[in-house]
Amino acid sequence: MADTVHLMPPMGRIALRGRPDDRVFLDAASSVLSAAPPVEPNTAVLGPVGIFWLQPTFWLVECELDEVEDLTARLRAAVAERGAAVEVSDTRLSYTVQGPEALTFLNKGCSLDLHPRVFPVGRSALCAFAQLHALLVKTNDAPIFHLTIPRSAQAHFEAWVRAAT
Repeated sequence: MADTVHLMPPMGRIALRGRPDDRVFLDAASSVLSAAPPVEPNTAVLGPVGIFWLQPTFWLVECELDEVEDLTARLRAAVAERGAAVEVSDTRLSYTVQGPEALTFLNKGCSLDLHPRVFPVGRSALCAFAQLHALLVKTNDAPIFHLTIPRSAQAHFEAWVRAAT
């Protein structure tokens, strides 16, 4: 199972806050991100800039690390008083979970139904994973998942992975 889980390179991350029923906010964010923040719970926009629904008024935006400062500034200016954009790159780490044992591994850590009919590409969920608060996103039908955890929990998570294999 060691071939199943891989630490991803550092990503730029932005906490985006605003009201999903505020058309001006959504249009402003969309103009900067080139995609609208998803308003359907547990969904994501995948692409060069990823946008993950976390709560009704909260999204996590991911981008290349060298682009995060500029993107944060442009997003903050665009949403102005209607929302907030704060860089949070250093708060989280992401792992790719893939390969023939991916679902077996994920099922050891959380109780989500990951069947493709229930959890298709673009589905995301905040969940308890290995006693951690995590974001799980399906990015590919292979299947490939991204699992994002608090950076402070890296040692716990990696010890859990070793014990689970």
